[in-house]
Amino acid sequence: MDFYEKNADKLKEKTHSEFPEQTDQIDDCPIEQVRLTVPITDEAEVMDIHGHIHANMAMHDEEKRPKGGSTRLQFFLIVFITSFAYYIIPNFFFPSISALSFICWIWPNSITMQQIGSGTYGLGIGSFGLDWSTVAGFLGSPLATPGFAIINIFLGFCLVMYVLVPKSYWTNTYEAKRFPIYSPLVYMANGSQHDVNAVLDQKTFKFSQAGYDQLGQINLGILFVFAYGLSFVTLAASLSHVSLFHGREIWSQTKEALRLSIFTCEGFGQQLQLPYWGVLLAAALATLYASDWYYHCHNESGLNVITELIIGYMYSGRPLANVSYKTYGYISMAQAIAFLADFKLGLLSPVPIWALSCMFPSKKWIKLINMPIILGASGNMPPARSVNYIMWFVMGMLFNIVVYRRFKGWWARHNYVLSAALDAGVAFMAILTYFALGIKDINGIEWWGLDLDKQCPLANCPTAPGIKVDNCPLYD
Repeated sequence: MDFYEKNADKLKEKTHSEFPEQTDQIDDCPIEQVRLTVPITDEAEVMDIHGHIHANMAMHDEEKRPKGGSTRLQFFLIVFITSFAYYIIPNFFFPSISALSFICWIWPNSITMQQIGSGTYGLGIGSFGLDWSTVAGFLGSPLATPGFAIINIFLGFCLVMYVLVPKSYWTNTYEAKRFPIYSPLVYMANGSQHDVNAVLDQKTFKFSQAGYDQLGQINLGILFVFAYGLSFVTLAASLSHVSLFHGREIWSQTKEALRLSIFTCEGFGQQLQLPYWGVLLAAALATLYASDWYYHCHNESGLNVITELIIGYMYSGRPLANVSYKTYGYISMAQAIAFLADFKLGLLSPVPIWALSCMFPSKKWIKLINMPIILGASGNMPPARSVNYIMWFVMGMLFNIVVYRRFKGWWARHNYVLSAALDAGVAFMAILTYFALGIKDINGIEWWGLDLDKQCPLANCPTAPGIKVDNCPLYD
């Protein structure tokens, strides 16, 4: 019997006395990891703050130490001190321990192999880090992330990093070989960094067309290109996913919003000057006419004039009503159509998952496939590196899949406390190191482990023939 099962009756009894209206909702959350750990309060699905909640509970709740074990406060302090003491190694003495790579050690003179193996400037195959800040620095603590979300994010990372980026780079799409495979910088056509200051007027800080024409167009690394493009796709996929899986709730809330809009028009002494039928007519006109026209003709019909004309005849002499009607009948819909036209891929991507969930309702895992998460998984790259994703996934799978399934009682009691303690130890040591050493420009002993970039120095080099870049060999 696990920790939750032992205390379920007590928890329900206490909850019923304090929150009688929530007693029937104790097991409502579909994520078991949430049900095991989250107190019965509103918004139980919000997992990101669990570490803070459990840390506060460990510090303030009175708890009797179990025989042969430790209280949550004792556990927190042990992990905190260990994390605090250890972080001096990656933060000061051995920064390279944050991203080590077997492939870079085996092929020290190969640009291609270092691009494949580097965890900081490459694909990160064979790379690893022994530093909690590498694990949680960009994606947050994996211990506080549900297992299904970890898998979705890593699938999206693999799709971008191991399918789209390699295929585009080594087929030289958009002249990608002229630039590093992973870089947040902008470049000129010859592979050198673009001088951003040259395209800005130094007095007005406005765009300088003359400077831009002189240097030529701005080029991005191939990973940066996908990061930008997928950010738009992710937004569209989010809209589509929410509509498919939560459409009924949205429709219910839409009706409430219409009621409120009508009340606003009719109430307050009719200061808005627009009657209730104006709101309904504007919404119907915009939805049925403008969107249908664009769908069939791929051309937006301008309803700005017709909306002004209609309300002008039907409710003349009221300028505020005219503006309000135009907003409901044209402007809002025009903006929506403009966004949807650019996000077609994202809008359609959740449809197969939704269709499968309808065809196989007994397969609960299908609904855990989340296309917005998959498509937006690489949204933190850059500045996040491949080693950050790899180590985040490894630690997340270890604790939220392996430990969770085999030691569920321990997981429910200690997982979020462990996460909070690791975060706190790293944070306090980082602050102490900065004020004690960094602010005085004391950077540690000079040796190969001090410079993280020296682990795979060729990973940031271009592979197009004839492109000369400092500290990079000429690629043949």
